[in-house]
Amino acid sequence: QPTSISDENNFHDVLYEISVGGSLFDSLNIISGVTYDDRQGTLKVGSSRFDESLEGFYFQADYTPVDWLKLIGGVQLNKPEVIEVAQISPRAGAIVHFTPQIGAKLLYGEAFRSPEGSAVRLNIPAAVGNPSLKSETIVTKELQLFYSGEKYASALTLYRSDVDGTITTGTNPNAPPALTYFNGGNTEYKGIELEGKAYPNDRLEMQGSLTYQMGRDPITNVTDISISPHLMFKLGASYEWDNGITLGVFNQHVSDMVRYNPARLPNRELHPKPKSTNMLTANLSVNLNEAFDLKGINMPETTFSLYGDNLLDEDIYYATISGGAFANTFPGYSGRAVYGRLSVKF
Repeated sequence: QPTSISDENNFHDVLYEISVGGSLFDSLNIISGVTYDDRQGTLKVGSSRFDESLEGFYFQADYTPVDWLKLIGGVQLNKPEVIEVAQISPRAGAIVHFTPQIGAKLLYGEAFRSPEGSAVRLNIPAAVGNPSLKSETIVTKELQLFYSGEKYASALTLYRSDVDGTITTGTNPNAPPALTYFNGGNTEYKGIELEGKAYPNDRLEMQGSLTYQMGRDPITNVTDISISPHLMFKLGASYEWDNGITLGVFNQHVSDMVRYNPARLPNRELHPKPKSTNMLTANLSVNLNEAFDLKGINMPETTFSLYGDNLLDEDIYYATISGGAFANTFPGYSGRAVYGRLSVKF
């Protein structure tokens, strides 16, 4: 759909996709498809315009030779117009069940992000595109042990992601202090995640997760080179009463940014510094027919709900990826809000 970001910039992006999938045999499933992404845009400042396409093909199959083993394999082929060579992204995996409740997953996958047209063709005094820009790629390896029972489920996941050629910005050496785009170095991420769910009874559901991640430059061995936080903790629960009332409460804690660089330009710290935050939400749903015992008066099913977002009214700011060339942070979320809805079914 056409989108107007401002009076100065216009973008148009249309994605076409044809896919087919199904079971060839009882133990073999496949899915395959082709895509065509047509991207057009105009940056009226400097009359910069881009018109590009991205062609893609994907195929994936899963095969279950025995009841306790599933094998997964696939490949994705993409050819952005802005790069000369097609990008091939394979994936593979295996799921093993040691018992009906206990098992393990071993997954491997590759993905990429092609440069946007503005990053290649932009031409304004403040920033210039880079026609030699390449796609950034990521390779992820994942090992998971899991348990799934009637009342409890849990999983422990270890993962490693290697990012190569991250698209970033820096000073244009041919026209300082203007900015340009370039491919950065490698970054290695290692992390561990523990997650679980519990259903003690038919009314109560609890869930939570704990994630810890570290970033490192494999060449210089420098750690904490990413702005991503180390720790993220989630915890929530929902309960349903006999009278049609359901209450759910969920909180997400994110530690502060690992690396924070204030704006490089003088007097440009426009926003507060990023800090650890707690995003607390709650949802209350009341079935009025059941809560007030209105079933006998032939009243349509009516439900009233209240949703509270960011109930602690946290100020959430994220560090800019460019390292603060123009602003040190940008707002990441709105303040406290409460939404109400009345639903009537006829």
